Amino acid sequence: MIAGCLYVDLTREPDVYGSGDRQALDVLERCPDGARVVVDIGRREFVTQDVALWLHNHDHRLSIEIRGESPEAIRRFVSAARAGDWSVVA
Repeated sequence: MIAGCLYVDLTREPDVYGSGDRQALDVLERCPDGARVVVDIGRREFVTQDVALWLHNHDHRLSIEIRGESPEAIRRFVSAARAGDWSVVA
């Protein structure tokens, strides 16, 4: 079996417009089906709508793992990605 793994760095807090998240996650479009994606949130606590939507839109074809330092933050990111909306964690 041959598989790919991609690392996405979301450790920085999002900018005012959230475009940094969008740019970082744009690579998901080019990942082959079945690839593993490690999304590193580091100490980041809050989910943007872009993160929730982009991860949700690719969860059916990619194996996405959220990695971070806070169990609560990981729970928020996973919940938002599953729902496709950041408001589920509010």
